[in-house]
Parts: sequence; structure tokens; C-alpha cells
Amino acid sequence: MPVLEKTNQLLCLHHSVKLEHPSYHGNTLSQTFLDSLPSKIYGDMNRELSFRQGLASSLTTLQRLLGKDKVRCTFILPHYHTADLEVHLDVDGRPVQIDGVSDQSTKPDVHKRIAIEVTGQNQYAVDSEMLLGNPRSKLRQLNKLGYITHVISATDAKKLDTMDSPSREEYLRSILRTELKAKL
Repeated sequence: MPVLEKTNQLLCLHHSVKLEHPSYHGNTLSQTFLDSLPSKIYGDMNRELSFRQGLASSLTTLQRLLGKDKVRCTFILPHYHTADLEVHLDVDGRPVQIDGVSDQSTKPDVHKRIAIEVTGQNQYAVDSEMLLGNPRSKLRQLNKLGYITHVISATDAKKLDTMDSPSREEYLRSILRTELKAKL
């Protein structure tokens, strides 16, 4: 197993333990080691937007529907190397501006934080709609951090890239209104 892959696995384990078992006081990675890691180990946004089917088209469509300052594509949990689409809603279910600050859970105007996961085929069991361990762990950890999660399946993600703009808008509007209770 290559060194980078081992490092990624250790990093994922380290951050997962901190999130899921905050009372754990055993061995973890040292801060010195974490500081020495290159930033690219946490994921490459350009690669994600270029190669993950449906991600770039969903981002641009949501930005057109809600406003560029109300949607962001980010690595909410950087120890997982898949980008998320993030939307914040106020108490009335209306999208609010997302600042550059990563933790907005304490902002008074943020009532709900939404993470939309655009998944790829490699995140599912073969010939199945069952998510594998890493994506399932990521969703669990996002929920633990207070996010409401929605998964766009690999099949739907592939369709998003081929849909015309009005169809893609209607698909994403439906998710926001029906499943996430957003008011547009």
C-alpha cells in the first residue's frame, strides 16, 4: 500500500474518532504531523469539479437559483476527499449568505445547514444503490455536526450533466422544496 494511501486512511481515522468519539483520550495523530501534511492531501476542488459527474452542473444551477453567495462547493469534512454542496437556511427556510468561515453553526441567522452529496458510482456496492462504508460514515458525521444531508445518486448525477438547464433547475428545486423544506 502506498504511503499516501496509508496517510489518508490514518487521517480519516484520526478525524473520525475526534468527531464520533469526542471523549476518547487515547493515541491520535500529533498536531506536528498534521501540520506537516501537504494541503493537497485534503482534496482537490478543481479535480472534483472536473471529474465528479453532476457536481459542477449542480453547483452552477443552485447558484443561479439561490445566488452565488448562498451556495458553496467545499470539503466540509476534509478527511473525506469528496466535495459537498452547502446551503444554509434561516428560520423561515430561506437561503442565507454563506461567509468564508467554515463553522457557521453559531451564526444567529442560520437555522439549518444542508449538505448535498453528489455521489459517484464507486461509492456504491456493485449493481446496487447501497452506499459503501466511507460515504455512509461521511453522512453520519455530517449529521453529527448538525447538517441535514441529501444524496444525489450516481445515476441522477450522471443525468444532471445531460439535462437541459430548465430540467436541472426543476430537479434541484424539487429537492430543495420537497425534501429539504427550503423556500425559494
